[in-house]
Amino acid sequence: MAETDEGQIVGFSSCGKERSGKYKGYQGELNAIYILKEFQGQGIGKALFNSVMKELRKLGMNTMLVFVLADNKSALFYEAMGGKAIDKVGVEIAGKKLKELVYGWDNINTLSNKE
Repeated sequence: MAETDEGQIVGFSSCGKERSGKYKGYQGELNAIYILKEFQGQGIGKALFNSVMKELRKLGMNTMLVFVLADNKSALFYEAMGGKAIDKVGVEIAGKKLKELVYGWDNINTLSNKE
């Protein structure tokens, strides 16, 4: 969780075991990073990303991936954080057919905290 000095929650991240089973060699998955719009661009995403890496390492995982909608601007964030595009998949959300990009990190142990 990310919060202001006053205790207002402004963002969160979650992670766990890679869920699809499709990507051999990728153990962990960054499930979500969400930040309220008015708090974006302040380094909160980087801090939440780093906390995800730390948590996955604690779980004994050293690789991870993330699925992100292709038209989502956050795809550029994941590239800046060292993610490599490894796949593009179709997904249906609320009856709409969309594309997701899959970014992977082969070794999160070698990533420096990108702050």
